[in-house]
Amino acid sequence: MKRKSLPKSLFLATAIFSLTAFLFVNVHANLTVPVQVRTEVTLDQQAQLKDGESEEQDVKIPDVSALGRLFERAKTLISVAN
Repeated sequence: MKRKSLPKSLFLATAIFSLTAFLFVNVHANLTVPVQVRTEVTLDQQAQLKDGESEEQDVKIPDVSALGRLFERAKTLISVAN
């Protein structure tokens, strides 16, 4: 069976259209978007506590990841099965 190939001019036209569209969008965006002035924002940070000075040393962080939940379920199923 012989395949009919699309004419090369169609591919060329598509490539030229894509390139001009890309250039138009980028040039238009650069010319119309106003230049934004950066302002530096400073945030007051609390002093870091050294090791041993923490008031909440025994705070447990809950494991909310999917693997953590799967391991918890597996532990409870294993303990129930035994």
